[in-house]
Amino acid sequence: MTDSHGRQLAYWRQRLADAPELEFPTDRPRPNRPTGARSWAAREIPAVLVGELRALAGTRPSSFDAALLAGFLVVLNRHTGQEDLVVGARVGAGEAGGGSTGPGPVVLRTDLAGDPTFRALVDRCRDTVLDAAAHRDVPFGTLVDALAPEHVPGRHPLFQVAFGVAAAPPGTAAGDTGPDGAGPGDTGPDLEVVVVDAGDGGLGLHAGYSTDLFDGDRITRLLDHVITVYARAVDAPDEPVGGLDPLGADERATLAAWGAGRAGFPADESLYRLFADQVRRTPDNIAVTAGDTHLTYAELDAAAGRVAARLARLRVGAGDLVAVCLPRTADLVTGILGILRTGAAYVPVDPDQPADRMAHILADSGVKAVLAPADFALPAGGHVRVSMADLPDEQGPVAAVGGTDLAYLIYTSGSTGRPKAVMIPHGNVVRLMRATDDWYHFDDTDVHTLFHSAAFDASVWELWGALLYGGRLVVVPYWETRSPERFHELLRHERVTVLEQTPAAFRQLVAVDERRPDAGELALRVVVLVGEALDPDSVRRWFDRHGEERPRVVNMYGITETTVHVTYQVLSRELLARCASPIGVALPDMPVRVVDAAGRPAPIGVWGELLVGGPAVSYGYLGRPELTARRFVPADGDRLYRSGDLVRWLSDGTLEYLGRADQQVKIRGFRIELGEIETALTDHAGVTDAVVVVRGEADNPLLVGYVVGTGYDEAALRAHLAARLPAYMVPAHLVRLDAIPLTGNGKTDRKALPEPRHEIGAGFTPPATATEKSLAAVWAGILGTDRITADRIGARDNFFELGGNSLQATQIISRVRDAFQISLEARQIFTHPTLERLAGQIDEAVRQQLDAAELDALEAEIAGLSDAEIHKLLGGAG
Repeated sequence: MTDSHGRQLAYWRQRLADAPELEFPTDRPRPNRPTGARSWAAREIPAVLVGELRALAGTRPSSFDAALLAGFLVVLNRHTGQEDLVVGARVGAGEAGGGSTGPGPVVLRTDLAGDPTFRALVDRCRDTVLDAAAHRDVPFGTLVDALAPEHVPGRHPLFQVAFGVAAAPPGTAAGDTGPDGAGPGDTGPDLEVVVVDAGDGGLGLHAGYSTDLFDGDRITRLLDHVITVYARAVDAPDEPVGGLDPLGADERATLAAWGAGRAGFPADESLYRLFADQVRRTPDNIAVTAGDTHLTYAELDAAAGRVAARLARLRVGAGDLVAVCLPRTADLVTGILGILRTGAAYVPVDPDQPADRMAHILADSGVKAVLAPADFALPAGGHVRVSMADLPDEQGPVAAVGGTDLAYLIYTSGSTGRPKAVMIPHGNVVRLMRATDDWYHFDDTDVHTLFHSAAFDASVWELWGALLYGGRLVVVPYWETRSPERFHELLRHERVTVLEQTPAAFRQLVAVDERRPDAGELALRVVVLVGEALDPDSVRRWFDRHGEERPRVVNMYGITETTVHVTYQVLSRELLARCASPIGVALPDMPVRVVDAAGRPAPIGVWGELLVGGPAVSYGYLGRPELTARRFVPADGDRLYRSGDLVRWLSDGTLEYLGRADQQVKIRGFRIELGEIETALTDHAGVTDAVVVVRGEADNPLLVGYVVGTGYDEAALRAHLAARLPAYMVPAHLVRLDAIPLTGNGKTDRKALPEPRHEIGAGFTPPATATEKSLAAVWAGILGTDRITADRIGARDNFFELGGNSLQATQIISRVRDAFQISLEARQIFTHPTLERLAGQIDEAVRQQLDAAELDALEAEIAGLSDAEIHKLLGGAG
């Protein structure tokens, strides 16, 4: 290598150090086996606009090329949200149409930080291009070898998007290999845009693109955006480029129409009044089934009246709050109805959550009373316990409340370390049911499940979907929600027609369903998936068994702050083949917008934050006016909730979901602020710093806590977390670090956090019995990671501390049944979570099964003996 090449290579090493990958949105994920197929799209830049660009750029050819590049980068910035942009290019060419293609490809890295003016950006682009041209002699292959980027099939090694000025469109000039420098058959960029002479003073804007990744309409919209930016730049060259809107009038009108939410539905009634109307229509229909308990609508109303009478003695009425801390029985439904009958709002408190969190909710909400079992250990406070076993034999009054009165509070995770309460009025739920009526047509023949905790807003849909339409609500006990086998049997036995599930729970149900011999034994007519990103594989497997028509499978995206559900999408195989997580269209009375980080409308196909408005928007957060003001923002006479969720408009006007834009995550349907977990960690005296991230696959996200500090024991730290956080918020892994890694600007460097590993330490106790060894293999298969193998699982390891979650735990039941021919209860896995303890439960079950078999054989033998023979067998004992 010559000295010149050495200096130039050093330049590129420094220039491209830590260069980010351009995250240009695609219509489909990159396939594992790219076809290499490409297509082309083109638009023309009018001659008048070309002349105006030339005048803006000045006399130097390099300035005009830089102006063309600058407009393209502005569009890339709007499509990606990135300021540090890396594209491929040829340098050394003259003006468009000049006939020179330059000596080879280079990588251009341009920074749009600080929102420069377009004129200033042109200067930046000219400097970037000239600098690259001065260091263009390093062969491209040499540069790739020196930088050694990660190889991904079908992906160009150094850039995914290219831009250039050439004599002919890509792929048309003799011998043209494109700006990447690759030869025929080699990997080219995903997208290359080339400006060519179109004659008569105009320029052609041509795009060659991978059809594995892009649809043609996306690419033509991109080219339209570039031309629009050129036009706006010549009108305002000294304005910041952030104000150069790439959207044309037609696209803006389309986006406005898609997100309009014009319909309206009556919402001026209370939920209890509507329930009472249903009682009058169908008093003898079964309203609630809970095990062996069956209550008609009239009986349920009478039971709710007794709750209301008890609360009335405590002077509970409109505007008050009453907590519900009851197990999943008929009493839970009765209690909620009784509270609403008084005009008060209910505050669901999960009885399984830690006492510290429960105490915060009761104190923060200021409830007057708590419906709880007499023997339940309630935190102390200024509330009165009301036992469902101690109700008067009288009916309380029905309060005169309306749609604007509060119906319930639901607490969600908070970044400050304390959960926050979302306030929902009656009318929000009433209009939800009416807005979706044309889709679902619930009636008195439907059977619904109350599968979810009352502290999860999915329960609101389950509850009122049944009780406002005369249907039957089957209350599912907690342990049956954790046993897919038993829940599947409940669906079959109760002839359930309407089922709501999180994708994680549905995946477990599908696995059980696949083992059933008769796919037609269920009565389901609709399955509604809620709470987290879709798992397309489980839906496809369900379709393989049941088809797409009955039951219909619907994906509904929702937010607690906007009353349970926001969008509706019927799923099909065809849809899942082209969209990973489609959430469909907004409910007809809900205006929605998709905006970028600056609050500007995101172009079609480009990710942005979803904002939701209309009558579904809640009153905000109880006692948190500043947070309410940040999350609920005024806009054009409406009030919009900033969801923090990333979505995009597809070209047909439906929405696709990507995930969170902030530190919130979804774990099994529950929205979690990572900051709350970090606060709980640093509240421990031995922890000085902590950060929590999500690892694992999309269908099995794991929380990992990175902890700095020497004065803590992991078991004690886990106990500390368990006393403050629900089980689903306790990290699966805790990784000890000397310090939290930081980026150059002092922020947490999440990419530098190490992957958690399960190491065999000095205290490792290998599995001793054949059962323990077999069970270790079962665990390894369920946990499904290369860092936790059967030989690395010790006898004293805890399934949940290895990264298992409650839904994965239910898989143990079926695996153990197959391996040992015995049945475990879901409860046993949670009460005996270590390998040796659960293996002991299996051994005991096997012994009991053997003893039972021996007893059966003895009984069968005795049954064939005469009285005299039995007397002789027993030794003549009297």
